[in-house]
Amino acid sequence: MEFDEKRQHRVCFTGHRPEKLNLSERKIKKVLRPIIAKSIEEGYTTYITGMCRGFDLIAADVVLEAKKHNSEIHLICALPIKDFEKMWSPV
Repeated sequence: MEFDEKRQHRVCFTGHRPEKLNLSERKIKKVLRPIIAKSIEEGYTTYITGMCRGFDLIAADVVLEAKKHNSEIHLICALPIKDFEKMWSPV
């Protein structure tokens, strides 16, 4: 596959913050796992997330779970601004 084809063959995640989600994290993961599994079967191996609290991080976690079983999976963290992670408070 050429670089341009690979570039078009990626999955990006964006979504709501936790306080605006209508489902629990557990339920979202339950829905998301088979969707990501199907995308892997279809040849998608690169996933991009904005790393914001809520859906972005939930999706990233599901991708990392899939990566444990498939070393071809790549997760790209597209931080919105430089030093974004320094604004996070400890959990």
